[in-house]
Amino acid sequence: MSSRTLNPVSYVVLGIVASRGPSTSYEMKKLVDTSISFFWTFPHAQLYREPHRLVELGLLDEEQQESGRRRRVFTLTGAGRTALEQWLASPGPFDVEIRDLALLKLFFGRLAHDEDIVTLAEEQLAGHRRQKALYEQLLDRYADRRELSHQLAPLRIGAAYEQAYIEFWEQVAQRHSDPTGRDTRASRHRSPRPR
Repeated sequence: MSSRTLNPVSYVVLGIVASRGPSTSYEMKKLVDTSISFFWTFPHAQLYREPHRLVELGLLDEEQQESGRRRRVFTLTGAGRTALEQWLASPGPFDVEIRDLALLKLFFGRLAHDEDIVTLAEEQLAGHRRQKALYEQLLDRYADRRELSHQLAPLRIGAAYEQAYIEFWEQVAQRHSDPTGRDTRASRHRSPRPR
């Protein structure tokens, strides 16, 4: 089977089932909500479609429970473990994507009023402080769980990322006329705001 038939969500599913054992799509979604979604976002509906595709490819087995909700439980096959191991062993390309609406607004900030930039910065500060606190709370909660060290490592970079954003938006709030930190006395052209 060509690895081209697999995508990042395929490996998320394979990795979760390999890590936690037999899993339903709902259990995968719960785990993603409190971990992977912090650094890799995708529509969670894919966690209900992708396992069935992986069953068709022979990478997962599926068993439907006989009673109750008759949930479908997925387990890893030998071929699935091989595919996951090959993916983990291959070097990953540098592929970081930032989609930050606040940065997009800041890019056009010279067309805005100073007070709008300050408000934008304050909103971003509040959000990044909340996110950093959440990451730190999770790191503290699971600090004594050595078996989770690899899963917790992205939280450490997440907390550092949030701290960098906090420092950045603090500077924007303080130097809203020129957030690069250059001479804030320099005049800037601002188009009149439509009324």
